[in-house]
Amino acid sequence: MYPPADLTAIPDREADDISEELELLDQAIVAVRAEIQSLDEKMQDSLMSEERALFSVFLRMLDENALPSEIKDHIRDGSWAQGAVRKVIDKHSALFAQMEDDYLRERVSDLKDLGRRILACLQENDTSHRELSPDSILIGEEISTAALVELPVDNIAAIVTSEGAANSHMVIVARALGIPTVVGVTELPITTLDDIEMIVDAYQGRIFVNPPRRLRQRYKEVQKEEEQIAKDLKQYETKDAITPDGVAIPLFVNTGLMIDVVRGVQRGAKGVGLYRSEIPFMLRDRFPGEEEQRAIYRQQLSHFANKPVTMRTLDIGADKDLPYFSIEEENSALGWRGLRFTLDHPEIFSAQIRAMLKASIGLNNLHILLPMVTSVSEVEEVLYLLERDWIAVQEEEQVKINKPKIGIMVEVPSVLFQIDEFAELVDFFSVGSNDLTQYLLAVDRNNPHVANVYSHYHPSVLRALKRLALDCQAHQKPVSVCGEMAGDPLTAILLIAMGFDTLSMSSSNILRVRKAICHVPMSDAKRLLDDVLQMNNPLVIKSWLEHYFRTHGLADMVKSNRLVGA
Repeated sequence: MYPPADLTAIPDREADDISEELELLDQAIVAVRAEIQSLDEKMQDSLMSEERALFSVFLRMLDENALPSEIKDHIRDGSWAQGAVRKVIDKHSALFAQMEDDYLRERVSDLKDLGRRILACLQENDTSHRELSPDSILIGEEISTAALVELPVDNIAAIVTSEGAANSHMVIVARALGIPTVVGVTELPITTLDDIEMIVDAYQGRIFVNPPRRLRQRYKEVQKEEEQIAKDLKQYETKDAITPDGVAIPLFVNTGLMIDVVRGVQRGAKGVGLYRSEIPFMLRDRFPGEEEQRAIYRQQLSHFANKPVTMRTLDIGADKDLPYFSIEEENSALGWRGLRFTLDHPEIFSAQIRAMLKASIGLNNLHILLPMVTSVSEVEEVLYLLERDWIAVQEEEQVKINKPKIGIMVEVPSVLFQIDEFAELVDFFSVGSNDLTQYLLAVDRNNPHVANVYSHYHPSVLRALKRLALDCQAHQKPVSVCGEMAGDPLTAILLIAMGFDTLSMSSSNILRVRKAICHVPMSDAKRLLDDVLQMNNPLVIKSWLEHYFRTHGLADMVKSNRLVGA
């Protein structure tokens, strides 16, 4: 995908008629404002208001006293309109790029995108009707959120950029829309890739340019298999996850964006097992206020009225930095993150809890989940703050609010050895299997040098989870899993055999896991668990589970589970 207009190609030139150039600019600004407003309206059903905040930023930048004022100053000094646009955008881009603040540095691509839109209108280019053939791959140095959502997303097969962050606004939105995305591809020859066949492997973060026939054929087979699997899975949207011998397992959805909620409801989720409250924080240029948060949380809670919605309090740090609150640490995974951060900033924690409580009025389906818990004293401190805010909000609102159930994330291994103490304080437990696996195995899952060591099939991980499930059962405390293990059909079967009450996963995995549960008797699942708990090699464990699936009519689940993706 090439930009609608190339700012870098615009030369300096004197204006023939300054009045005419000023009028052309005014017309361009009006056109771009209408274009941005149209994009905002287009995405109202897919993205919540805070997820569309970028469009509001664009509109503010187009205010008469903002960018247009500076551009007009250059025109009055004798520059033609296109050159004036280039000068102003270049100036601000250079300033933003030098700033220490991550958020402002990332706004450079948005600023350039806005400049290209103005330039396109000046050049009488129509950016609102770009044609995109089916199975197109968008390629560029940077692709802004606005540029993405104005296109027919059903025709976008994948996105590849040479710049950008894995947690950027564009990537978050693309992921929610189900578009495979690979960013940060070095030495990407953008100008030579037009009309070239490519394969994008978003699972492994790789691209293949002009792939050989055999590789191309293999990926086409994989794609056809996936399409057929998706078609077959549609029948499970209206079914419950019940094993052939009658054991029902509620499946919940993990959410963060509004599109997650929509797809979770469509695929029959029994509630929200994990709402990632940090997502709205990550999409803003400042901490959202209490009333802003209340509106966001109300949308989540109301879409699942009469069903439980578990909201995790702010979990930042490690790979989830806020662009306006940078946390620089040598080892962020073991540093100031999750509950450790919010307890050091009780004003942030209190504003969030108050917003959640206010949002739950009349719905009473709010559960609160605490991330990155390490010690009993942390939970005791949080419970004091929660009690204080719960009493205060009821007095302020003059209404009775049911006290939400409180749970903790089991991510730090130390929690495994204090379930007895924690069970006296909280109502439920939820396993963050991604972090728990990482910490149990002392592996940074984002480090390619040790990626082969990270595996939730590791016997230590399985044995730790089995013990946790038994301990929670002994205290009659509900326990769930909301990490990648829950969305993997192979390990989902093991988890229900261990005794986990519910599983929560990405909406894209609900139907796969539901099908697996509907086809595997609990008696078989328990036998499989007994088998793998005697094994000591993750690869052997995975192969054993795959063998069972292949020989019991679930080969398609194994294939989809082993894809390297196209």
